[in-house]
Amino acid sequence: MANATVFPSPQRPATAVQGIGDSHDDNIYSAIVLAHGGATTQTIFITGIGAPIPQITGTAITAANLPAHYLTYTPTTTMIQQSGQLGNAVGDFSVRAIGVTIDNAQVVAGVVRVWGATAAEAVDICSKVRLEVKLSNKRRILGPLWSYPTLGGVAGSTTANATSLVQNAFFATGRRIASKFEIARNDTLTCDVTADAALAFSDTSFATTHAGQASLVWVLMVGTANSDVR
Repeated sequence: MANATVFPSPQRPATAVQGIGDSHDDNIYSAIVLAHGGATTQTIFITGIGAPIPQITGTAITAANLPAHYLTYTPTTTMIQQSGQLGNAVGDFSVRAIGVTIDNAQVVAGVVRVWGATAAEAVDICSKVRLEVKLSNKRRILGPLWSYPTLGGVAGSTTANATSLVQNAFFATGRRIASKFEIARNDTLTCDVTADAALAFSDTSFATTHAGQASLVWVLMVGTANSDVR
């Protein structure tokens, strides 16, 4: 039974069929915004849909500087519905891979948008940012951001005549978890994102239409969920 999936003992609601679970592949994920000048720790997975997205940014950045989809969690940026817990909507979870995706800057006619990461931002983030995943305040895994390869996202190239070779990621593998860890639906899941030195991005402006090249970063865990049968 080397490939068997282990789940924590669930505390199921009274409306669920006791002793029976519905297992399926799923994703758990949350996101954070990084921008020029940021140097601190913020915690994700603790707030859910409708809450503000945490930021590690320079002090001059305000909400008016950021694009709307960088401000508030939606189902695109988190699946958390219950603060700090997976809850009964997801159930108990066994993690088999963790990946980090950095939002790419869109380039139109050679002009880079003022949000999203260019190569400069990606390199700076990978050299200064670390992630620590905790369950009920106990460390489960810690490492620099570059040690969590993407599980998806945009990758590829564009030729000089603007012929696009960009696809939804090439060979995305993530950080495979050999010793899978389990998350009970009522565990407090957190991920501390820390910039140990001030982020130095390509756009340092905080004018109305700029935000220090703010870039959204997703942390996503792939695994098997054990949800309720009703």
